[in-house]
Amino acid sequence: MKKKSLDQLKLELPELTLSEGIQLLGGMGTYLPEVVVYPDNYEPERDDPETDDDDDQRNNPDYEDFDQDGPYGNEDLSYEENRNFYAQINGYLSQYPKLAELIKNSNIRFFLDPTIKETGQYDPNTLTITLKETKMSTFIKECVHAVQDHLNMVGKPDSHAALEFQEHLMGELWGMQVNGGSGNNFNDPLYNEIMSGGLFIWQDGEDVINMEYFLEHFEELFDAFKETFSFEDRYQGNLPKDFDWNWEILFDYFNIKYV
Repeated sequence: MKKKSLDQLKLELPELTLSEGIQLLGGMGTYLPEVVVYPDNYEPERDDPETDDDDDQRNNPDYEDFDQDGPYGNEDLSYEENRNFYAQINGYLSQYPKLAELIKNSNIRFFLDPTIKETGQYDPNTLTITLKETKMSTFIKECVHAVQDHLNMVGKPDSHAALEFQEHLMGELWGMQVNGGSGNNFNDPLYNEIMSGGLFIWQDGEDVINMEYFLEHFEELFDAFKETFSFEDRYQGNLPKDFDWNWEILFDYFNIKYV
């Protein structure tokens, strides 16, 4: 077939009115995305701080968006304050892989709130840990409550004083092994006597807890604990009988070494 040039075809384009053009094109075209061309070296400013950058790990070293169904952070604080807080929490959790896994799987969230009266709070109803500041010893002790809740120790009759006692004793034992201490939780000579009387065994170049000695003597510290916190009614009372302390499980969560 012999090809014909366009002028030989004698085609003409009809003139269209605006309404005819809109009908032909199916609308004004306002739904089409705007195309912006940037130079190769252009880096646009990021206006939205709530971005899922790889380094925006809020609650867990293996970050997944725990809080995808709601807001995260304290809205009364700046984005940088919240971001720095979660980076520090992430750093803490990276040292305790088993604890980090529990936090992730239980969907426990952390919040910074400098206005709270206590140094830290764990809420089993909302699965949140609120800290007054990012002090690691407080982080550890509130996470102890989270583990207690995970082990179904929370909410049992007459267990509150026992759980608080365990939290503070865990803080002391953790502090001794990291050479940081966690505060004067047991202001009593008996505490020093127990701590120096056989609690630790030297093994492989470090002190580890003598579990047999610890289990034999730890309840003796309860009266010293109550005396130290005599101003706290919730810390008073008696230890429940046949209470399942789960010491070895707790030690494992917080890398407290024992034999």
